[in-house]
Amino acid sequence: MLGLGAALLVVFNLPEPAAHGVKSAVRELLVPYHSALASLGGWRSARRDPSVSPQNDPARVVALQRLEAVEKENDELRRLLDFRKQLSFQVVACDVIARDGEAGWWRTVRVNRGTKAGIETNDVAITSAGLVGTVMEVSPHSAEILLISDPGCRVAVRCLRTGDFGLMEGGGVTGRDGELDMLLPAEPGEMTFIPRESGIREGDKIVTSGLGGVFPEGLLVGYVTQVKPARSGLFLNARIVPAANLARVRQMLVIARKRPSPLAGEAGL
Repeated sequence: MLGLGAALLVVFNLPEPAAHGVKSAVRELLVPYHSALASLGGWRSARRDPSVSPQNDPARVVALQRLEAVEKENDELRRLLDFRKQLSFQVVACDVIARDGEAGWWRTVRVNRGTKAGIETNDVAITSAGLVGTVMEVSPHSAEILLISDPGCRVAVRCLRTGDFGLMEGGGVTGRDGELDMLLPAEPGEMTFIPRESGIREGDKIVTSGLGGVFPEGLLVGYVTQVKPARSGLFLNARIVPAANLARVRQMLVIARKRPSPLAGEAGL
């Protein structure tokens, strides 16, 4: 087991693009295990719940908590289905099966659909609440989603009320030395290059502008929490809190440019 761990460590630190094919193959092998672990997540959380009292029947308490978790998940699926009916483009429904445990939850998530379902690199991931991220790597049965909370994710955006354009990048995390990123909350994103005379203000909705050709126009990104002058004094910067709860997203829709087979999108629901 130690040897396998060492081998995986070497593989996932290989330089790009030499490691791309190897990483893709390894992810494919891990998909069934990630799916199984994801399905057990609610059960394990219930077992760790401090509200479980020794006076209660542990098995019954766990069963009730698991039922509650399933009901919440069904509610989320219903919202996703209703949202899907409103969309004018082809989407593929996906379940989150893994998160980036090394760099932090805010960087990437892995979903259980890939090229076999019509997903390609640079496809866009959304929920009924708003924009989630973009596909950075894909294999036949899984895909890595770069979340909008990662500093490497840049989105062309527009203030819905004022019409001002800008560029938003993820805030990542700001921690002290010795702290694990995965234990820290993500910082709000920052929208830059806003005209100095703009009337943008706290509470404004920020949507995708459609510029750049990656993100479709009009997807809700988040809300303005703060506006301040840029260091240059030529523009304004705004802090943006994502509309989607990136820390707890379990299901999402990927806008697939390549049309999947009729059953591909349904499989995730």
